Amino acid sequence: MASEDNFRDNILGHSADVPEGTPEVSGVDFNHYQDRNITVAEMLDSMRHTGYQATSVAEAVRIIDTMVTSYSNLGTSLLTNYQRSWPRTPSPSHPEIQSEIFLGYTSNLVSSGLRSTIRYLVEHKHVTCLVATAGGIEEDIIKCLGPTYSTPSFSANDAQLRSDHINRIGNLLVPNNNYVSFEDWITPLLWKMLEEQEASFAHLQHLHAQRQSQPPPPKGARAKAGAHVDTDDENPLIFSPSTFIARLGAEINDDSSICTWAYRNKIPIFCPALTDGSIGDMLAQFMIRARNRVPVSPSPVPSLHPWFSTSPLLLDIARDIDLLNSKTRHCQLHGAKMGAIILGEEW
Repeated sequence: MASEDNFRDNILGHSADVPEGTPEVSGVDFNHYQDRNITVAEMLDSMRHTGYQATSVAEAVRIIDTMVTSYSNLGTSLLTNYQRSWPRTPSPSHPEIQSEIFLGYTSNLVSSGLRSTIRYLVEHKHVTCLVATAGGIEEDIIKCLGPTYSTPSFSANDAQLRSDHINRIGNLLVPNNNYVSFEDWITPLLWKMLEEQEASFAHLQHLHAQRQSQPPPPKGARAKAGAHVDTDDENPLIFSPSTFIARLGAEINDDSSICTWAYRNKIPIFCPALTDGSIGDMLAQFMIRARNRVPVSPSPVPSLHPWFSTSPLLLDIARDIDLLNSKTRHCQLHGAKMGAIILGEEW
């Protein structure tokens, strides 16, 4: 008898009451849509109580909808005076915003057709900040230079593809010519950016020499009209990953490009690991050429700062960290909300 009671207690015990208001599992009843197509909104709404990942998708939609409805004054996102935009224009004043929406994504999303969705969100200013992998940047630019092809299968003769110089990303095929075109496109731009950077150092050296030749003002004397005042033009032109990416978007100037629309709408794209991809290969090869001063048209001017002896083109990652943190501080100081949408998974 005791054994039977234990069995009933352990296996057939009475359930506690489910909390009041807990919805029952339900799914789509397609009988309601026999005379018309179901809409995306109706499908997502019906997924709320389907269970498993369907419920998670519906909850994600609810959270994103909350972000969008609480985000006002769509337009220019926060840029601090410390961040140099491209081209050189004064940083916009801090807008009164209610929320910041960050969108993070991986390169495989840009390799796929979801690139168009991300581009749409940036084009219409539905996000205020992007965070991407290096592949998410270069794949966007590369697609402006050559197409990526889709196949129905994830299986392929990779040895044959290798001999044909075709790269495979899951069931997507990318001709190697696309990466060759990318190198042909970005290398002259790197030389141009290096010339601009060196010219900024030359300008600073000229200003420094002028000041050294002028006698110092009398002790305690007030500055006269026209006296030296620090300006943004007296800071060296050192690119950060976000300004480097903005330059890529400006130069490629393609309506299908995420980077182009981010540049046009002044939405920063952060990429802490910018060199972790094809861009890194291009930069490494460029650094070797720049140190050796291999003649390339247009020919670079001679180095004007000792830093260039080890790193001809300077990229300041720390400056982007400061800008990203400043966006967070701005929201905290003004009681604004922050939301993040993080998509994708690298293979």
